[in-house]
Amino acid sequence: MARPLSRGSRDRTVKLWDAVTGSLIRTLDHAGRDGVSAVALSADGEFVVSAALGIVKLWEVRTGRLIQTLEEHEHKIGEGALATDSKTVVWGTYNGGDVKMWDAATGKFIRTVKQEGMVLAVAFSPDRTTILSAGTIRSVKLWDAGTGALIRTLSHGGWV
Repeated sequence: MARPLSRGSRDRTVKLWDAVTGSLIRTLDHAGRDGVSAVALSADGEFVVSAALGIVKLWEVRTGRLIQTLEEHEHKIGEGALATDSKTVVWGTYNGGDVKMWDAATGKFIRTVKQEGMVLAVAFSPDRTTILSAGTIRSVKLWDAGTGALIRTLSHGGWV
């Protein structure tokens, strides 16, 4: 299978398409109380993480099997990312300014780092040692993925 494309929907599903042919591979039923607000694919295209109000799920792309329901919480979930080795999931929240990390294999919550304002984007560095978060705070924050300590704040003139 070619690298998939994915998109979440207000109908509480995640659609996966073949990037080469454009054909629908499968539809995943995220369920929950709200539409899917964000989706993140692993670097190798083998896993997809979906998020909606109160719930984050990790799926195997090839089979559509639900691997983990990572956590239920009350905040609307923004963007997320999988580490390049697909072992760690990070997700930001729109309200609360939380950046949350989980172990993808066990579903165990690792930590929360607090950012002011809404978290609109998160990403891992290619070597998985740093997490980036950005949003309405007019800056980009770099966090140590191992400890959660703030490494650096990069100023920006507007929302990132």
